[in-house]
Amino acid sequence: ENKEPTAVAPIEPRTEDEKRRYANAQMRVKARKELLKKMQ
Repeated sequence: ENKEPTAVAPIEPRTEDEKRRYANAQMRVKARKELLKKMQ
């Protein structure tokens, strides 16, 4: 309604599966950023 960003609590993976998936996601984000940097 007010079109303002809303603060959200940081994600805390709890189970081993969540921790693994979260770590893999962080690696994908890092790789994507590095690729975009190289392309510029």
